[in-house]
Amino acid sequence: MKKSGLLWGVLLVTAMLLLTSCGKSGEEPESPSVTPAPTATVSPTPFEEDNPAPHVVWAVHFTANISKENQAKVQAFLNEKGIDCRVDFVSVPNLVGDDYAQWLDERKTENQAPDILSSCVWQYGIPEAVEFLKKEFHPLDEFLGSNDGKALQDSYAAVEWKASTVEGKIYTIPLRLSGQRDTTKYIYVDNRYKEAFEASFDGTYESLRKIRDEIADTGAVIGTSGFGESLLQAFAGCSAVYGSCRVSTCSPVDLTREPEVKKLLQDIYSDYQNGVWVDAETPDRISGGLFAYVNNGRIAAPEGFTEYRWAPDLFKTAVSFSYGVLAASPRAELAMKVLSVCYSDPEIASLLSWQCSDGENWVECTEYLKTCKPTALTGFVPRLSEEQMKALTRYDEDLFTLCSKMQVNRGGKMELNSEFLSLLDEFYANPSDYGDVFEEINKQLSTWTKGKV
Repeated sequence: MKKSGLLWGVLLVTAMLLLTSCGKSGEEPESPSVTPAPTATVSPTPFEEDNPAPHVVWAVHFTANISKENQAKVQAFLNEKGIDCRVDFVSVPNLVGDDYAQWLDERKTENQAPDILSSCVWQYGIPEAVEFLKKEFHPLDEFLGSNDGKALQDSYAAVEWKASTVEGKIYTIPLRLSGQRDTTKYIYVDNRYKEAFEASFDGTYESLRKIRDEIADTGAVIGTSGFGESLLQAFAGCSAVYGSCRVSTCSPVDLTREPEVKKLLQDIYSDYQNGVWVDAETPDRISGGLFAYVNNGRIAAPEGFTEYRWAPDLFKTAVSFSYGVLAASPRAELAMKVLSVCYSDPEIASLLSWQCSDGENWVECTEYLKTCKPTALTGFVPRLSEEQMKALTRYDEDLFTLCSKMQVNRGGKMELNSEFLSLLDEFYANPSDYGDVFEEINKQLSTWTKGKV
């Protein structure tokens, strides 16, 4: 299996999935230092010999555990709906990419292949995942257009289905993380300052800081759950898609060669020093005045604050960790029906996706997403060489490392790194060479978007 650059990306996605349980804020973790769940042994639930109902084997990915209690709820729900089958949930080991594909090959050889399985995550992301889907998964398009599949199709927004489409086909159901599919950043502003904020905020940190300086009470701070490359890209007008994608143009750019981004990092560092920028897990942990709270994902708005969506989701093609049906399954039609019935019900869908029943939030999420529009990136999958994919991975790692060096851990406490500004100067004086990967993605994207958006 290819190893270089894989660990941090896998752990980051793992962290996102582990935060899907109810009660979490839905934020994207800024640190990849998350340990995956312990490796599980694959041992299918023994078939009940005296039960004539057909069995559907559901391979549960290691990041999305379905408890025995929840398995029983799913089975009871299927019984209530008159679906004549037994679902055997099996655990998948901590495998990704090529190792996951090898595991599946072994299961097929041993005649123990699952009927429902995850698309997993791949070292170089979507381009590799697409090849795996085309080889192993049953297209869902025809089923979604049938009477049995209509309810499933209607349960997700059109933009979600388009983001799940690769080369004109749908192989997996959409994936929703932490109560919301999009990766929108949010700002919560004290109502005393909302009028000025709405009049002047342009998405940049410079404008947010200027508003605070001109109208906020002395000592009022800007809070966040933690600064990292995700917020850096958002304040730079970008989204973490194919490196860094400019939101206004949907075009990937190299932020390591932009002087404005260096200045942004200097400004954030300076504001950490002077106490204007403050880290706090939640707004209520900030003592004193709070002008605004910036967050990766949605939280409950503090009393007296207004919520603003900022740095919207670009709805890039997203098929990692999504469930679909094995093309070689002799029970493919029944497996698709099981998926349809389960994910068409808000309570069961949230139970499977977020590990707890939260139908109200699921419906709210669906209604919001049905108001969203696709972008030039929705449905787009660049075709890159391995060298270009490695360069893109190296870029992501460099941005993460740069932001993580702003603070250091001393005795279990995070403190500002006194050497950060020197490290920043050196980083921008000697930028890495990522080859032609950004030019190539933009070239393919230009061809893709002609006549589409």
